[in-house]
Amino acid sequence: MKRHQLLRNLIMASFVMLLSITSVEAACLTAQQARHAVQNNQAVPLSALAINGQIISAQLCQQGGRLVYVLKVLNEGNVNRLVVDAKPIKNRGG
Repeated sequence: MKRHQLLRNLIMASFVMLLSITSVEAACLTAQQARHAVQNNQAVPLSALAINGQIISAQLCQQGGRLVYVLKVLNEGNVNRLVVDAKPIKNRGG
C-alpha cells in the first residue's frame, strides 16, 4: 500500500469521531491563519482528510480549545455538515 494511502487510512480512522454540528460555536480562522496552523503542524492539511463524498466548503475553526474542520460534504445527493478533529495524529493524546 502506498505511504500516502496508508496515511489517509490512519487519518480517516482517527477522524471517525465526528462531533455534532450543533455544538459548533466556533471561532473560525482566516485563510492565512489556517495556512499558518497547517505549516506549523497544528492542523492536518485539508487534503489529508479521508472524507466520504465531495467537500463543498471547509473552515478551520477553534472549538473548545482545539482546532476542528467544519465541512459541508456532498454525498449521494445529500449535503451534510461534519466537524472533524484537525489535530495531527502525532500530536494527539494528553
